[in-house]
Amino acid sequence: MLSGASATTPSASLWTFIAAMRSSLADINIATLNHAPLKFQLDSQNEYINFYRAEDVAFTAPGKLTDIELRLSRDPHEKTLLFISHWQGPCLTLNEIKQHYPVLTITDTPRGHSQNEVTSYTTPAGASGEAVTFSFTAKAPDCLNDVIISREK
Repeated sequence: MLSGASATTPSASLWTFIAAMRSSLADINIATLNHAPLKFQLDSQNEYINFYRAEDVAFTAPGKLTDIELRLSRDPHEKTLLFISHWQGPCLTLNEIKQHYPVLTITDTPRGHSQNEVTSYTTPAGASGEAVTFSFTAKAPDCLNDVIISREK
């Protein structure tokens, strides 16, 4: 497990956490969720998706992830997943993120309806189809707001 109230091994930074989560989510489904490095609690569900929550993850480096949510298909053969978290800590700029993830593609841009709309930058998908997205809100466009790990297939 990784850092946080429900974890036992501290994670040094956001970057080590992302690498560990990305790897653990590569083949996860509702049947193997207990193998994840965080303890997820079922929050709600519909006929297709289970919605889980996890406690905040604090790092030995400044900062933490909050409002952690995981969405998994209820079909154990379906690979769709969405891990969403909010960054709280020192401002992390796009240039700092590119030091760890140099290949990023813009995948979302604000449409002018709200200061909460985001500009998102996404990594190429990994071998199992999982990608990491870094989002910046229109109201704070220079500082990381959310970290999302997703898999479509």
